[in-house]
Amino acid sequence: KKTMRILLLFICLIICTSTFAQSKIADVRTMAEGELVTVQGTVTSGAELGTVRYLQDETAGIAAFPGSGSAGGFGNVKMGDKIEVTGVLVDFNGLLEISPIQSYEVLSINNNLPEAELVTLDQLGEENESELVRVSNVIFEDAGFTFESDVSYNINADGSSSSIYLRASNPL
Repeated sequence: KKTMRILLLFICLIICTSTFAQSKIADVRTMAEGELVTVQGTVTSGAELGTVRYLQDETAGIAAFPGSGSAGGFGNVKMGDKIEVTGVLVDFNGLLEISPIQSYEVLSINNNLPEAELVTLDQLGEENESELVRVSNVIFEDAGFTFESDVSYNINADGSSSSIYLRASNPL
């Protein structure tokens, strides 16, 4: 009986540990809304985007938003920090994010950012949401010499067109 109890305890330990194990961001992006998830990644944004932080691992990117009920202090996380975040998976206005953040830990600081993937405007979508991307040959239509804040600008790049919104805190 003692051996059986030890075996059951060992099985429970494995199940309980794997339930809260961190996942690759690409795997988390396939999970259902409302699931509790834990991911690790390098933070690729800072306060210029408000309180949301984007993080990326070698598989994908995701937003982490410290909404109501979140652990305090998340706004102190900086670009280049490698963090582990646990929270609920939600879709907010079409953006997949972790919110509220139940817990987070800064694992290391001043890390190199992931290399931005070169894409065209037509390739922007769910498959690279929340990731660093680079678009070449962008032309701002009618932008003038000074950018205004909280304004959308039409852009063209290699025959494709789109628009970009510049928040007041944007470095441009």
